[in-house]
Amino acid sequence: MGLFVSTLTEQPIGATIAIVMFCVASFILDSIPQLGWLHPYLLTHWWLSFGDLLRDPVAWSALGAGTRGAAAYTLVFLAAAWARFGGRDITS
Repeated sequence: MGLFVSTLTEQPIGATIAIVMFCVASFILDSIPQLGWLHPYLLTHWWLSFGDLLRDPVAWSALGAGTRGAAAYTLVFLAAAWARFGGRDITS
């Protein structure tokens, strides 16, 4: 996601601030119980599930859902960054 946002701006601090704001907004939306239908689609909803790798019987259900969600976000935003960056002139 950060790579895509960095193709939209020339200032690196702008991309950093945008990603931090997205993460904060995602955490806030994840804490609102009335938006329970949205929680599985938020990237930050599954962040803590990667701690299940450290448990003795590894809980694969939450880990699998988190990995699929992260892979989907990666695929979508990497494709968007590729499309955006492919049309830019980088000689200047």
